[in-house]
Amino acid sequence: MVGSPPSSADGRVWRSPWRVRSLPSALYFSAGATSFAHEAPPAEAVAPIYNNVGQLVSNPLLRDILGQSRSILNLRQVMDEGKVLLVNLSKGRVGEDASALLGAFLVTALQQAAMSRADSPEAERRDFYTNIDEFQNFATDAFGTILSEARKYRLNLTVANQYVDQIDPLTRAAVFGNIGSPVGFQAGVQDAEILAE
Repeated sequence: MVGSPPSSADGRVWRSPWRVRSLPSALYFSAGATSFAHEAPPAEAVAPIYNNVGQLVSNPLLRDILGQSRSILNLRQVMDEGKVLLVNLSKGRVGEDASALLGAFLVTALQQAAMSRADSPEAERRDFYTNIDEFQNFATDAFGTILSEARKYRLNLTVANQYVDQIDPLTRAAVFGNIGSPVGFQAGVQDAEILAE
C-alpha cells in the first residue's frame, strides 16, 4: 500500500508482467480489476485512489504504522493475559485525520480480538476493560456490534464524550440500547432530556 502511488503512475509497471506470490488479491486489484493490464490507466481513473492512499502515505506516522509487513500488536494476547495497553491518539500529537483513522482501526481490531475469543470456553475468558475517551471520534459501524455482542466475550467498555449530539444517530441508538450504567455530569438541557428517558 505504501508503494501504490509511485508504481501506479508508472506506465512501465502496467506493461510489465506482475508476479505476486503471497497476495494474489493485490494482483487482482492492481491489474485484473481494470481494463488497463498493459497500459497506464488514465489519470481520472486513479485520481480517487491517489487521493485516499496519498493521505495515508503522506503522513509519516501513518506511513510508518500502516506500512509494516506484520503487526506486532496482538490484541487477543493483551486481552487474554490482562495486559495494559495505553494508546494516545491526541489530535494535537498525531493530527485529526490520523487520530480518527488509527482509532477506527483500533476499535475494529478490538472487536475482532474480542470475537476471536469464541474459541475459548466462556468460564476461561478473562474480563478486559476498555476505556475510550471522546469515543465519537472513533465510532465506526463496528461500535454497534461491540456494544451489543462484546459482553459475552468479556470485553467491558467505558466510553466517554462531551454531549449526545456528538454521536451519530446509529451509534447513539446502539449506545443507549446496550449501555449498562449511564453516568452524566453537568448535562445540558437537551442531554438531560435524553438521559431522563
